[in-house]
Amino acid sequence: MADTRTPVIEIKTMEAVKNVQDLKNNIKELKKQLDTIEIGTEKYQNTLKQLSVNQAALKNAMNGTSASMQQITAAAQG
Repeated sequence: MADTRTPVIEIKTMEAVKNVQDLKNNIKELKKQLDTIEIGTEKYQNTLKQLSVNQAALKNAMNGTSASMQQITAAAQG
């Protein structure tokens, strides 16, 4: 008999980033989430990717790149 279970993936969407503090808050929250997720799982990898994207957006914002806030917001959302 075939396995009929369907895997469920939880995806949390983040609100639009409006400023640098939002990026910092996203990073803080994502780090907290990583502490509770089993290493190596798909959820862990997805959260790690979101963290990396937000950290890169923060770095760009802090380094005064020519990126607009709209570009930073788009980058932070992956």
